[in-house]
Amino acid sequence: MLGLVTWSNRGWLAYHFPELGGATWLLGLVTALLLFASVLAHELGHSFVALQQGIEVKSITLFIFGGLAALGEESKTPGDAF
Repeated sequence: MLGLVTWSNRGWLAYHFPELGGATWLLGLVTALLLFASVLAHELGHSFVALQQGIEVKSITLFIFGGLAALGEESKTPGDAF
């Protein structure tokens, strides 16, 4: 997946900024890594909030463009869930 996202971002950058030349590969890789890091940070955010509410975090599963924080239970009130 890292290669596919890098290649896709590189193509967009090369089309719109042809003056960058070979740097588009590096920028495509950086963009892909930032995307994956943001997905991980998002799921860690869910986990940290759950821990603050006293909810057990069983696992974090990362998918291609998303993730899932498996929690032991739901939030107790709608306000906590928000």
